[in-house]
Amino acid sequence: MVESLRKLCAATVATIEGKLEAQKQSDAAEAKRLEEEEVRRKADEEREQREEERRQEDAKLAEARERAEKMKKMAEEQMDILRIEHELQAKKQAYSDAQKAARIVDDAGDDEGSDSVPEDHSVHYSFIYSLYSILITLHSSIRGPQSRRRHIRRESLIKG
Repeated sequence: MVESLRKLCAATVATIEGKLEAQKQSDAAEAKRLEEEEVRRKADEEREQREEERRQEDAKLAEARERAEKMKKMAEEQMDILRIEHELQAKKQAYSDAQKAARIVDDAGDDEGSDSVPEDHSVHYSFIYSLYSILITLHSSIRGPQSRRRHIRRESLIKG
């Protein structure tokens, strides 16, 4: 009986040791799997962090590009404004010069002292009227359509 108990105990110990060894291998495999998952999780987190940093950098670059484009557009608009102001000043000067020339021609006709209009003088008036019409057209292109309507009314009063 002792011998069979010994055999039974030895068999039980061998079975338990075998199961214990299998459990150790299973635990080692599980630990390895968990370790690999942890490495993958960390790699994924690092990748996501790099992607987020890249998105933030892209957003900053886009903002910088947008600001640069706005600055460029503002500079172009400023140059356009200066060019238009220069053109406006030149047109105003031409208009002023034409008005002065018209006054000089009118004054020259008054200084002669005669009430009759010489035939040559009518040529001056038609030239001045043509010049005046051109200047008014230029002036209305600067001021817009409202000024053009006033000019048309003035012409109809002059002709009518």
